Order: sequence, then structure tokens, then C-alpha cells
Amino acid sequence: MNNDIPQLAFGINREMIRNIARSIDNEYTAVICYEGLMQMAPDEYSAYRIMRIREDNMRHYQAFSQIFTMVTGHQHQPQMTRECPQDFREGSRAAFIDEQENVEFYLRIAEEADIPFVRRSYRRASSDDQNSATWFLYFLTL
Repeated sequence: MNNDIPQLAFGINREMIRNIARSIDNEYTAVICYEGLMQMAPDEYSAYRIMRIREDNMRHYQAFSQIFTMVTGHQHQPQMTRECPQDFREGSRAAFIDEQENVEFYLRIAEEADIPFVRRSYRRASSDDQNSATWFLYFLTL
């Protein structure tokens, strides 16, 4: 992580910027891994649901990237946070855990943010990720 991130005047501190960068990385990883998971889906409906989840993740990635650029003046270069599992069940399990962890992480960011757009973006992502976690839990029952 870049230690040269400036302290910003309007309520965004270095820890918040690191958390925004981490959330960009989380969404970037999900977008990449869910592409493969979609291809491994056991049926068309599961593939469709994963495609819709992936679309949510792309929206979150774009929103978080916009927030990062808005508050730092720089673009974050995303990095993978984990390797993508090569098995549908293991991929669904990893996705379920990631989505659940993101729910709490994104809610914390929303609560700590002073900027309304940041609060709204992270609350929406948290809600979407809770829904996604439910779908991945369902996929584990297949």
C-alpha cells in the first residue's frame, strides 16, 4: 500500500484511503474470479445469477475507484486479493466468505465516512453483497 497517500482536509484520513483501496481490490478480485465461476456453473440459472452478481461488483468497483480518485487525485492500481478457485463448490464457498466479510467491512466504511456519496456507495455495496452471499450459500446446496 502507498504510504505517500495525503491526509485530506474533508474527513478522509489515511486509514480510510487504505480501506477504499482495499475495497477496490476486493471488487476487482470478485469480478475476475466470478467470470471463471460463471463458466463453471452447473446450470444456466446459476450462471445467470453469478453474471448479475458480477455486474454488481463491477458497479462497486467503478464507484469505489471514482471515490478513490476524487479524494486522492490518483487512480488506484487494483491487485488480486486471492487466487480464484478452480472448482465451482470451492469458488462458491470462497465467494460466500468474501461477500459476508465485505458486508461488515463496507458498513464500517459507510459509518466512518463524512461524505454522503461515500456513505451511500458503501451502504449500497454492503446491501448488494449481503444478497450475493445468500446466492453463494444457495449454490453450496446444489
